[in-house]
Amino acid sequence: MGVNTLPLIATALLILVPTALLLGIYFKKIKNG
Repeated sequence: MGVNTLPLIATALLILVPTALLLGIYFKKIKNG
């Protein structure tokens, strides 16, 4: 289990971080009109 958690965490970060950044930019554009 301990060996498999690191790749899962790395994959999750690679997916979630760009998604969060894109959502942040998207909502900033909405707030600015």
